[in-house]
Amino acid sequence: MEKVTLVETGTLLKNPTTLGIYQAPKNYDAIRDSILETHIIEPLIVNKNTLVIISGNLRHQIAEELGFEKVPVIFREVDEGDMDFISISSNQFREKSHYEKLREIEFFEQYYAIKKGDRTDLNPELKQKKEQREAALSYMSGDTIDKLKSINKLSTELYGRDSREYQKVFQKLDDGQSTLSGMNQHLIDLKKRK
Repeated sequence: MEKVTLVETGTLLKNPTTLGIYQAPKNYDAIRDSILETHIIEPLIVNKNTLVIISGNLRHQIAEELGFEKVPVIFREVDEGDMDFISISSNQFREKSHYEKLREIEFFEQYYAIKKGDRTDLNPELKQKKEQREAALSYMSGDTIDKLKSINKLSTELYGRDSREYQKVFQKLDDGQSTLSGMNQHLIDLKKRK
């Protein structure tokens, strides 16, 4: 069993990669109330060499907000090259918005980059990369991945990635106002009209 250590909350560094992908979950207040009532039950996982949080940014944020002086931590030695991959992988069971899923797809496609036209059937190393990428995204169907990528491409072309309209597209998906197929078709039709 790994050793749990109480560490001063302010000495730990937030993970910028996961902060860039994941937003505050819809049940943030419930998580905050639970931590207020029972403190932090699941220790944060922290890179021993850099003090960057591998898993537990949200718990750390809430601990800071609530004024906890110390938090439980398990330290791990993690190579810098593997840090982002491990951090994203540790969030596989988190309830995610459609935009967060898209950001994960983009991350893993970049992490396991395979150039267009590369023959994965002839190159064992590329074949392994492809299999690892597919395994990392295996919680989503291929259709979901394709639709999210298409919705991203179309809404970026129509509105711009940083626009309010772009954000509304993903908000409608999360609020259940549209399905992936419905939104994708709506954006295709809208692009044709323009």
